[in-house]
Amino acid sequence: MNSSKRILINALVLLSLLLFFNIPSKAGEILKKDSATAKISNDSILVLKPDKSYSTFNVPIQFSSFIQVKVHGLKQLQLLAEHKKKPIILFLDGIPMKGITPVGGDAKNDVLFFVLHRDSASMIQWNLLKKIITEQKKKELSVSVGFEREQAFPSKIMMTAELSRAGDYFLAILTGTFFIIIFTFLVKRSNVLIDGKDTFSGKYSLAKILLALWVMLILFFLVFILSSTNSLPHLPNSILMMIAFSAITLFGTTAYHMLYRKSNQNLSPIKTMSKGFLVDLLTNNQGLNLFKIQLLFFNLFIMVHITIVVISEMILPSFEPRFIGLIALSYLFYLCSLPFEKNP
Repeated sequence: MNSSKRILINALVLLSLLLFFNIPSKAGEILKKDSATAKISNDSILVLKPDKSYSTFNVPIQFSSFIQVKVHGLKQLQLLAEHKKKPIILFLDGIPMKGITPVGGDAKNDVLFFVLHRDSASMIQWNLLKKIITEQKKKELSVSVGFEREQAFPSKIMMTAELSRAGDYFLAILTGTFFIIIFTFLVKRSNVLIDGKDTFSGKYSLAKILLALWVMLILFFLVFILSSTNSLPHLPNSILMMIAFSAITLFGTTAYHMLYRKSNQNLSPIKTMSKGFLVDLLTNNQGLNLFKIQLLFFNLFIMVHITIVVISEMILPSFEPRFIGLIALSYLFYLCSLPFEKNP
């Protein structure tokens, strides 16, 4: 027993000695690393124009440009990136271009390569850059490197910027035309958007039209942004609420018409009484319907606004709660007007 106790005590003493001598050495390594990074300042890192131009270098700057920069103090920059656990990113005119990290470089000449690209996460930065080019009418932008949520390092590079979005507009026209053709087919060649002939009036249904428009419009937005940025955008709750409002309105109108026909069983089935697409959307059996007109106006206004924002800024906008409340009231007014129609 005494020998086993001695062995255990000796093992504990040996372990404590190892920990005593090992911990200070690791702490010393950390202190050395921290002191090395502490010596790095903004003045020790400078972004310059490379001494030679590489074959794929594009001037002026465009969305698909290949950019090369020479970093005086590249090793210090890489050490700082490792210490901060942040990737090195490109800065254009002081704006951190999120997600644009080095794709390679020339280590001997301290050169980093960047390729400009767009995705849904970086569209805010691209829109800021676009405003600088268009509103401030800047023709040259400073090019630098740095870290996200920090300032760029000093730079001596100025490059010409060119804003060209002809491809985006062509893609928008092409995608929009495709969905317009599909919607026209649903209107002219299909009974999907018309009330059932056996129970309803056989006219074009405003609720079905609005639901179909919102679904197809959101599909257009997703396809357009995905094709332009190679990533799906964030879908705000306010956009989803527009589909929900339309679906609830469709359910409400369908349920009301079915209840009306059941409570008036003496009425014979009504044949198709459609007077045309636009006339059906704006009128009822008594003439122009202001509740239909205001609902259609609100929805078309919102659709046009969202389309302009998507094509110009490549993001799906969100609306304030007050505006969402006004839209909900617009749908509610239309639903409340249904009992006042004669022979709906």
